[in-house]
Amino acid sequence: QDQIDIPPPPKVTEYLIRQDSEMVVYSIDCYILGYMKDDDKEIHIVIQDIKNNSIMVAEIPSIECEALKKTSRYRKFVKLTQWFEKNIGIPTSKYKTVDLKFKVNIVGVGFFDYVHGQKGLPKNGRELHPVLEMKFLNQ
Repeated sequence: QDQIDIPPPPKVTEYLIRQDSEMVVYSIDCYILGYMKDDDKEIHIVIQDIKNNSIMVAEIPSIECEALKKTSRYRKFVKLTQWFEKNIGIPTSKYKTVDLKFKVNIVGVGFFDYVHGQKGLPKNGRELHPVLEMKFLNQ
């Protein structure tokens, strides 16, 4: 299903209650349009779906997060962050537009963030967060 068409929770308070679509891992073939490091040190990535050109956000959790360090997936997030920095670029607090569109497959959990002016976030607040895997597609 197209991520930007999934209805968000009806009330802001319901963003704390996980929706059914936030219990699903999605795989999206997309272009990376740009990226930055958010205030919470997560990698904020603006992506464009290859099939329908819709734009949304994907986020890689901060490997500096103490709670993340205590999880069984921490090393996977470290490797994902290293892959991103080596192949796409090192994010800073300033949004960087990608000159060449990188065609990637991103696997991540569906998530609704409340809309507060984030770059690339669709009207429904839909993100892939956390990103679990990312790899280049054959060009």
